[in-house]
Amino acid sequence: MKKLLLLLLLPLTIFGQKEVVIHITTDTYPTETKWELFSDSVGGTLLSAVNYGHYTTANTSYSDTVYISDTITDISWVIYDSYGDGI
Repeated sequence: MKKLLLLLLLPLTIFGQKEVVIHITTDTYPTETKWELFSDSVGGTLLSAVNYGHYTTANTSYSDTVYISDTITDISWVIYDSYGDGI
């Protein structure tokens, strides 16, 4: 019964939201990569983030899915490399 209830509530969870899928292919040093997703511009409300160390396998494709409100029309996505030599 618990599994059925969870399946019935799932559509309600994403109703009124947009799906944002972020695809990243890491370099040789994946733990140096992080990103942040903001509403409007950088410095706006932080909607989601992945910190340094989240990605652990070199030269691998990752997909992260974030759900944001339908009312948000502008977003900014910023990716960082802790060493500063690029991704």
